[in-house]
Amino acid sequence: MTAHLNISNWTDEVSKALPDKEVGISLAFLAGNDQFASYAVELNPGAHVAAHYHPEGIEIYQIVTGLGLMKTGVVQTNNTIMWHEPVDVQIGDFFTIHPGAVHRLENNSSERLILIATCSPSNLRHNRVVIK
Repeated sequence: MTAHLNISNWTDEVSKALPDKEVGISLAFLAGNDQFASYAVELNPGAHVAAHYHPEGIEIYQIVTGLGLMKTGVVQTNNTIMWHEPVDVQIGDFFTIHPGAVHRLENNSSERLILIATCSPSNLRHNRVVIK
């Protein structure tokens, strides 16, 4: 038996995005399963994803609208973060966040920023450490 093909369109689904208050984003499930999935993530102008990391697994981001500033860093033994040089991201950019990498994305433009994030659904629940 062949599985039914479910097609979603991020431009439709992002209008149904639900808030993830822990990290300050809105997101909508697009495709995948309980192992690996893609989500439309929306950041309003001036908003940012709270600094956090995932002990296991990667995240893949693709910027589909807007501009942003991506910060990544490493948690030090004294629980401070050593930040790397921030990187400007724009429409069409695609990048990987590796396990343990602290990351924070800021929408530094006057338009909403939308990205497609692909990761394990556990990255949205228990496999996430938010830096306070």
